[in-house]
This record gives sequence, C-alpha cells and structure tokens, in this order.
Amino acid sequence: MDGAPRPSALVVDDEPDIREWLRVALDLAGWDVADVADGTAALRRISGEGPNLVVIDYRMPGLDGQACIAELRKRGVRSNIVLFSAFFGREAIQLPTEWNVIPIAKDDGPTLLRICKLLHDTTVAGGSARPHPLTGSPAGP
Repeated sequence: MDGAPRPSALVVDDEPDIREWLRVALDLAGWDVADVADGTAALRRISGEGPNLVVIDYRMPGLDGQACIAELRKRGVRSNIVLFSAFFGREAIQLPTEWNVIPIAKDDGPTLLRICKLLHDTTVAGGSARPHPLTGSPAGP
C-alpha cells in the first residue's frame, strides 16, 4: 500500500482455528485485523463507529453473533458486518434488513474472501479506512 491506513477488521469467533484462518486471510487481503473469542469481548472492545469490518460467528457460547450485532447497531456502530455460520441452510436465521448484515455459510470460505476483498477495495477507494479502534494505530504497512 502507499502508506495510507489499512482498513480495520475484527474477527469474532469462539473457534481458535477459525479465528487464525480469518486473521491470516484478511491480513493478506490488506486488512488490519484483530480478533476476540466471543460477542461479549467484541462489545467491550468496539466503540465509536467501530472497525471497517466485523466478521462474526452466529453461534458462540455466551453472547451469540445475532445478539452482539443487535447491540452494535443499537450503539450506532456503522461497521460492515459479515455473519459467518455453519448453520445457514440448516435452520432459518432471520436478520432485520436494517442491520445491513451479509450472511455467509462457514463452508463457503471463497465467497467470504471475495466479499471481504470487495469491501476492502471499496473502503480504500472511498478513503474511509479508519485507524484500528482496538489498537488506536493506523496500522499501515
């Protein structure tokens, strides 16, 4: 990159292997990535507008993805949100359209990565990359 801040992303998943895979994949796609293990930790760490992107698991112990998203939207967090779940297609998951959430099945990693790449390119082109709210650093290359 040209020294501009990298768009910020937060991965929220209770499975360490999934968090690691997403952290590495998003970093390679140009995101400044942080991760947490559950919805409660995400709420503690996200403030203001939030990161540019949140990739969150639907089912987690404690506060699940849907409840976390509801609270983030209630707080006015404007992050792009991808809800990533193994349960899409196996059960009906209803999300309010005003939440503006992109649901992706966990077994469809390629689609997740394409969407994250598109969101990255749109964020950078629009000049709206924000310093990472979890670290406070611009996290440039």
